[in-house]
Amino acid sequence: MNAWLLAYDGFDPPGERLREALCTLGNGYFATRGAAPEVAAGDVHYPGTYVAGVYNRLVSRVAAREVENEDLVNVPNWLPLTFRPQGARWLDLDELEVLGYRQELDLRRGLLTRLVRVRDPDGRLTRMTQRRFVSMADPHLAGLETTVVPENWSGSLEVRSALDGTVTNGGVERYKALSGGHLVPLEAGGIGDDTVWLQMETRTSRVRIAQAARTRVVQNGQRVAVEWRTVQEPGRIAHHLILDVREGEPVTIEKLVALYTSKDRAIAEPGAAARGRWRDTPTGSTGCWSVTSWPGTSSGAAATSTWAATATSRSPAPSTCTCFTCSRPCPSTPSTWMSGCRPAGCMGRPTGATSSGTSCSSSHS
Repeated sequence: MNAWLLAYDGFDPPGERLREALCTLGNGYFATRGAAPEVAAGDVHYPGTYVAGVYNRLVSRVAAREVENEDLVNVPNWLPLTFRPQGARWLDLDELEVLGYRQELDLRRGLLTRLVRVRDPDGRLTRMTQRRFVSMADPHLAGLETTVVPENWSGSLEVRSALDGTVTNGGVERYKALSGGHLVPLEAGGIGDDTVWLQMETRTSRVRIAQAARTRVVQNGQRVAVEWRTVQEPGRIAHHLILDVREGEPVTIEKLVALYTSKDRAIAEPGAAARGRWRDTPTGSTGCWSVTSWPGTSSGAAATSTWAATATSRSPAPSTCTCFTCSRPCPSTPSTWMSGCRPAGCMGRPTGATSSGTSCSSSHS
């Protein structure tokens, strides 16, 4: 039994909202409920992201009276990501046959993992491993990694990755009569072929919230070329990707998100700050960012290149730090560390190595 692990087996719709609350990831600047990335708010699910200090006040008419209420605003949902075999149904556990489901919150690493295995009406079996973090090392960053394995089929896989500003404050039943639409869309757009951004503003407090999401597809440690298009609606923007997959071969979708508000210090403007996190990253770059790996634990079979941009928690230094462009852990001795493999628990140790394929080489810095 691992005392640091909160685990749930089986998909339990009546218990989903409780699980989402208990599996919230946060860093003191913002927090995101543990809702599945493919779901929208409804009777079963309630995605929510909240930024410290971002409030808004609205006036509602209830029982012939005007009622004024102030909420901690549910800011744009950065999680939305779903997939499907081309032309089939989007991932929806209420519609597909769920053959396996497990959700784990690693309290020591601040890492939320979801393992899902489903069968669609056409008999296609698909396995998914999904991990997410909200960075402690950089409070403006979060990441979502989704690894898909088509078990008995090959073909085209469609992926939809979005930023959704149409969310409302509506998660508490007794407050449903109160106005919850705190956000107004300002602008949205794309950067290159892998990044979309969205900026919203609270209705009365006039706080601007900006997010920029970079979505890339990686296989065997290398970025995969995909067919893509951008779809934009008021308050929402998405990338639609199409890629080829083969039976039994995992493919990983990495989504990294930057979040800023107009309340932040030392920035010119939140939209520029969010966009700037990804604009200067070279196309095709596979920076060796990492998640810590403790003795007796595994970084997972979904070894990929850049998904964990920073450490997930400030914990005692681990004995290994796994950089996902390599297929093996890089030992914690300075001479064999890889570039960027410096989780918060490893701060102060030399880095400066490079990685290529399945090998690790180093240079002291």
